[in-house]
Amino acid sequence: MPITGGYSGPYEGPLSTLIIKDTACKCGSGGGGGGNIIIADLGPEDFLDPLTWNIKGFAFPLAPDTTSYYAKVIYNKIPIFSPDGGTTKYSYLGYYGKSSGVPTKSSCAFSNDGITWTNRQNVTGPGAVNTGYHFEVILVGTQILLWYWNGVTMGYVPTDMHFATANVNNCQTFLTDASCLNGLAPWIFGGGGSPNGGTYGPCQAFHNPTPTNIPSDPWSYRYTMYVNTTDGSKEFVFLITSDDGITWDLSAGPIIPLGAGGAWDNNDATYLVTWLDAFGEWHGFYSGGQSTPQEGLGYVTSSDGINWTKHPSNPIFKFGAGNWTARCYTPSILKKRGVGTTMLLYWTGDNGAGIRRTYIANPLPYTRLSINAYEPFNQGVYPNAP
Repeated sequence: MPITGGYSGPYEGPLSTLIIKDTACKCGSGGGGGGNIIIADLGPEDFLDPLTWNIKGFAFPLAPDTTSYYAKVIYNKIPIFSPDGGTTKYSYLGYYGKSSGVPTKSSCAFSNDGITWTNRQNVTGPGAVNTGYHFEVILVGTQILLWYWNGVTMGYVPTDMHFATANVNNCQTFLTDASCLNGLAPWIFGGGGSPNGGTYGPCQAFHNPTPTNIPSDPWSYRYTMYVNTTDGSKEFVFLITSDDGITWDLSAGPIIPLGAGGAWDNNDATYLVTWLDAFGEWHGFYSGGQSTPQEGLGYVTSSDGINWTKHPSNPIFKFGAGNWTARCYTPSILKKRGVGTTMLLYWTGDNGAGIRRTYIANPLPYTRLSINAYEPFNQGVYPNAP
């Protein structure tokens, strides 16, 4: 349904054409009335040139850490994320692996623009969190929900993934920690040879505040997750569901097929992160490679979040050129909706000497919606991108 007259903010619903009433226009009949001017024909988002990006630099303070990788970033319009009990608050929060110091793996940092980061903290808490990384994180109210890989056993068991919680006033202190489990339909089979024999942890989690638990609809459960799996040599993406964030059931997968023959992603297609646009089309980035998933990032689209189509220009980024592309993997997407919409893509690079950093980039051109002020706020459907 077209919008007419006085439109000044985001339209919270799907539309095919945006029409604005221009009272100064004299193109209507009778000479004195206003007319309708079509200012945008809108459709599903599309990267006109997925290979053209604006590199913004590195995220997260490096010192005293020796690296930052496997990052996940969340955003809240009102600054709520704090490292000191709520005295200092930020709009952006990032968790990442550091591979040094005590605790061994985990750090977090804070930002007000998603680009310049400060107040780096060691992540502490119960369970295996001190050795955990490969984070996924969502915000539900004032509670931070995190899933991570424990980084210790390298085993083929569901307990390699953990579920933890924290509060926005002390984001670095995990309050609870639990090992994840198999449900009635096991998502990890516990052995090599099967595409879901083992796991290196979460890719992306979704929260549904009003679950209905319809078996044919994976998005109807309280938690749905894209998860990394492995058969011992290749890595994949599976879709799993849960009522409590701990016990998970298999829903579908592998959902991104490996490339055929000599394709750039014929051995690995994993670490999927996505967003859903206002027209119901899904978009995503994933890690791929011919020997490891560290060899590049591909762009995919889907109508249901399960069946994906790869872009013919993939990979959009690949390793092997420059100082920080000995590795190129683990994407994290942040989309800020509304007027002034922006997109930030974070991913891991490597200088070839074992030092890993988190790159930041945004696409040029962004999408064919230009500023894209018309996408609805759908917290809960895609909680990582309010």
